Amino acid sequence: MADSSSSGRRKRWFLPLFIVFILVSSAFGVFIGGFNSSPSPTSTVTVGNTEFSQQSDGRWTGTANGVSLTLSSPPAELSPFVSSVSFDAFSSAQKLYLSVDPSNSPYLALNDVYATLRNSPLPSVVLACSIEGPGCENLPIKTCLDAGSGVIVLSFASNNETTSTVNYTDGCYIFSGNSEALLQAADAFLLQLFGVI
Repeated sequence: MADSSSSGRRKRWFLPLFIVFILVSSAFGVFIGGFNSSPSPTSTVTVGNTEFSQQSDGRWTGTANGVSLTLSSPPAELSPFVSSVSFDAFSSAQKLYLSVDPSNSPYLALNDVYATLRNSPLPSVVLACSIEGPGCENLPIKTCLDAGSGVIVLSFASNNETTSTVNYTDGCYIFSGNSEALLQAADAFLLQLFGVI
């Protein structure tokens, strides 16, 4: 009879003690780890005078000349594409258009550039299309013919080429290549624009 009463007591105290253990362990975990839920960088690299941290999602973040940069490509592997990237030319522009051909999809590269430029001290950045098509109903149509006189156009065109090209003519930058090559070109362009490379 004594065995059954002590067994009943143990069972009765097991759940409350288990809950107390979980609460104490949680408090200890918060004490040690803090409340910070942001992902810690997996690695860092310095390019120029800018330190970039690779985040858990694989993207690279850093701050150059007061502008927060987020890149899809490893920054140490990027090199300049165009010799005529000038921050002064961009900062003195009245309008900056990011133009895309809706029939192909260079949207990942466009996203990196748009997110960075939108949060920079550069003039207003406007999304545009290079031709009419689905998704362009409420966007202006802008091509290299619209560049010049205070207007800069960055035109993105996706193709099957594994290497990207960036051509510059009179205020217009034309980025072309497959998705991965466009990402590298766009990221290198941002590093050049903000003086990292």
